[in-house]
Amino acid sequence: ECAAASAAQTKLRATKGAQLRLKRTLVEIAVLDECIGSIGFDLNRKESVVLEKHLLDPEVRAKPEEHSSYLSEVFIEITMNGQKYSKAEIIELVTKSRETQYKIRNSKVSLLSDEIAMLLFDCLVTSGSSGPQNLTRRCSIWQQFGSEWKLTFHQGTPVLPL
Repeated sequence: ECAAASAAQTKLRATKGAQLRLKRTLVEIAVLDECIGSIGFDLNRKESVVLEKHLLDPEVRAKPEEHSSYLSEVFIEITMNGQKYSKAEIIELVTKSRETQYKIRNSKVSLLSDEIAMLLFDCLVTSGSSGPQNLTRRCSIWQQFGSEWKLTFHQGTPVLPL
């Protein structure tokens, strides 16, 4: 197991089941990085995608303490309808949306500095098991604080049908 993948895994505070899923994902990334000779720098860039997927996991969203651990203290979210929420406000809001499912597509990560990564992606949002689906274009800014990556800013914009 790659040392960088192990270090990334220990940064996350998650349930045992979620940790196991995350560990497998990080090991896959580390193996891919090793194969193309880019371990380290690119792992940090890809880590933001892994963290975003983990943050959208309904099991994580249902646990306020765990969800909170991914957000920086200065976290701000601007929702699809233009409302601005703080960390405390968004934690309260997301714990009520347990039946919502999220699928990330077309992700692109840009490293803005050594400690800041911007993730742009499309997200297919499904309410309930067979509820309506909405496509949103999203932007997340992840910042490294010491050895942990925290979400500092997030915005979602609805994509209108063509």
